[in-house]
Amino acid sequence: MSTGRVTRREFLKSAAVGGLGLALAACAPATPAPPAPEVKAAPEKAEEVVTVRFMSRAGADNLPTYEKVIREDFESQHPNIKVSIEPAPDGWIDKLLAQMVAGTAVDIFQAWGNIFYNWTERDLILDVQPFVDATMTEEEIADYNEFQWEGLKMRGIRVGMPKYINVMTVTINKDLFDQYGVEYPPEDGDWDHDDYAEMARKLTEAARKEGNENRWGGWYPAWSWDRFWYRVEMFGGKIVDQKYGVVRNGDKSTPNNGLKSPPNNG
Repeated sequence: MSTGRVTRREFLKSAAVGGLGLALAACAPATPAPPAPEVKAAPEKAEEVVTVRFMSRAGADNLPTYEKVIREDFESQHPNIKVSIEPAPDGWIDKLLAQMVAGTAVDIFQAWGNIFYNWTERDLILDVQPFVDATMTEEEIADYNEFQWEGLKMRGIRVGMPKYINVMTVTINKDLFDQYGVEYPPEDGDWDHDDYAEMARKLTEAARKEGNENRWGGWYPAWSWDRFWYRVEMFGGKIVDQKYGVVRNGDKSTPNNGLKSPPNNG
């Protein structure tokens, strides 16, 4: 080992090279050190691009709009993720179930809460709660209505994220109100379901007095379960299981006296 001294300048120069340079400087001769070779950083490995399949129920005509929004709002912020949008085919509920079982289903899809049992009963839905916990703040979660947020918890997991809330409105036929002498609903909105039922009763009775058996005081769309059950409940009614004759959305079991669908004209 050389006993030559390492000058302060040489020490600082070799220290700039790193830890290995310091170890060598202690045993190096007291001669000017050759310039260290330039260390080139290894090129960063390009992040793998992942394609996510999304099934849209908006119809093929609306795909360009979906693609534009996803490209501008999502893919621009996540260049490693590409979204492939696929229109929902006819009979997509049954087809999606079969694809899930076969392992060929899309990654993301839209559905109504009342049909999720098709997948939850077979343990085919990913629990998205861990992603909520990792990426969402309490303030962001608070933007959702509680019933909407909690409604997508099924069988102990969060089956999806809320997309929208339907806003239902009531339209009145002023000509019929005038014809039958029934007072309009208050414009300030100060009326409830009982008031609505009373107006409908008066309109229906007035129509019957004129001999019109096919005109009703009110009409609600109820072509599916999610359009039907809450209509009954909001007026204090109960749903009866036709097969077993028991109430389905109440505490008491009552006999089944039958359910009759109202006509669609009025």
